[in-house]
Amino acid sequence: MTEGVYEVLITHERKQPVSQFFRTRGYMLFADVARFDAADQRVLRLLGFDQARLHNLRRRDFSLIADRTRPAAAVALGALAELSGISADRVFLLANAAVLGYVFNPVSFFFFYRDGMHVATIAEVNNTFGEQKHFVLPASREGKAAVHKKDFYVSPFISPLVNFSMRIAAPAESLSIGIHTLSAKGKELAAEMGGRRRELSDRMLLLMFLKYPLHTLRVIALIHWYALKLFFNGVPHYPKAGADAAVVHKTLRRQA
Repeated sequence: MTEGVYEVLITHERKQPVSQFFRTRGYMLFADVARFDAADQRVLRLLGFDQARLHNLRRRDFSLIADRTRPAAAVALGALAELSGISADRVFLLANAAVLGYVFNPVSFFFFYRDGMHVATIAEVNNTFGEQKHFVLPASREGKAAVHKKDFYVSPFISPLVNFSMRIAAPAESLSIGIHTLSAKGKELAAEMGGRRRELSDRMLLLMFLKYPLHTLRVIALIHWYALKLFFNGVPHYPKAGADAAVVHKTLRRQA
């Protein structure tokens, strides 16, 4: 439960219907959500919380805490209680910050703690249409993966009706997260992220910016480049309108 900067290695491996692999390096920030409402933010000159600095964590980028009528931590803790019935007293965010005003987070993570113990995680998954969905995962002491119905359009080359298998351990000295997409035929896509914690300081923020100056731009560029390669390889794709309709129909049928 210590704030930090994680220098990460991210890998994406598609296993079917064609094989495809890419990796990229970058960094993510792990910060106390209470910082959004702290009276004094001058401790870090290169990181702002809703303040225009080199790195900026903005509430509007995270739908879980976008409601500004209450402090950010209270909004997140209330959402966890409403979605899962789990109570917590602190919440930390693992995400990319906006750098020079731009950010894209394929997925952000809210880690919840009670009396210093990790009790739950909410994964906020984004797509390139600006839509977000929340997946609640109770803490796993054994590091086991939790399986969730995806029911969300992320990629035109992955059905929204498959499952996510999420292995998300609370950040410590090291970081280890895996999100795999499972279909009836088995594992389709394996996304892994790992790294080591560094001090959350202006020196480290500057070092990471100089080492990975276009990190989030590179991530979204790679997403589109590999999607284009899948298209030219003849991988079946799911138009968004039809996929969204299928999710709605499945939901209504389940509720009937």
